[in-house]
Amino acid sequence: MDYDTINSAGLNQQIPEYNTGILPASRIYMHIPSEHAKKLLYYAPHIGHFYVNSAYKIDRGAYDYFLFILIESGEMEFTVGDKHFVAKQHDIVLLDTHKAHYYHALGRASFRYFHFDGDHSSEFYDLLTRKHGNYFTPENSLPIETALFKLITYASDPFTNEFLISAEIHSILCELLTQHLSANDLQNDSINMALNYMEKHFTEQFSVDDLAKSVGLSTYHFSRLFKKFTGSSPHSYIVNLRIAQARDLLSRTSASVESISDSCGFNSPQYFIRCFKQHTNMSPQQYRKQSLRSIILHD
Repeated sequence: MDYDTINSAGLNQQIPEYNTGILPASRIYMHIPSEHAKKLLYYAPHIGHFYVNSAYKIDRGAYDYFLFILIESGEMEFTVGDKHFVAKQHDIVLLDTHKAHYYHALGRASFRYFHFDGDHSSEFYDLLTRKHGNYFTPENSLPIETALFKLITYASDPFTNEFLISAEIHSILCELLTQHLSANDLQNDSINMALNYMEKHFTEQFSVDDLAKSVGLSTYHFSRLFKKFTGSSPHSYIVNLRIAQARDLLSRTSASVESISDSCGFNSPQYFIRCFKQHTNMSPQQYRKQSLRSIILHD
């Protein structure tokens, strides 16, 4: 079996035969993220700098992360779903590897890459690829290349600093956004990204400050934009999502008020009851009785 040796945080590892085409100067750094990083940060389990020849190819049905690739030299061909494209020097490719994907080198090439996840990775990916597809040609690749160099430097340290790695990943994604979206696009998409996150995570605890920070805006500016685009404050929007979920649970299940309060993301049953009365003019118990009567009458 043919093997190429690579470096992983100071440890020699071997790439099996299906990864032939990776040349000896290549480096990969592997890191198992902490539970803390998975919950709060961007994290990169694999960060690498590869030199390859035409034998190099990757054909996966699915993987666990998002993938960022910066082509340094040569050309590589990618297939994502029914789309095919060739990325050249200084091009950037962004893939959701949870879906089937294929890529290979067209002759000699070199590239830097990292697999990543965590924090708002899915929202960033959707925001970037929705209008521009999976590959980008930055007007100025230097800030991204500099951040990528730092990322690889941090990854090569045996004592990996997950905060520094998270900061560089965020810097790279923000720079890519800045170069490919207009100011108006950024505002619209920032709010859409926040809305998407709120609708997926409204049962969890997060603040308006957290939302603003996640889309790169001050709390004041974010709140103004949010009100402009939705007609509602961020706090009111979150509460409305939670109340809608509570109504559904009250009418469909026999779960206790305390259990519903917790599962819908309210801080306490008392706060839940107060909010529910403000939105429906009745208590959760009264709403449940009315729902049951409606069902009986309907039947």
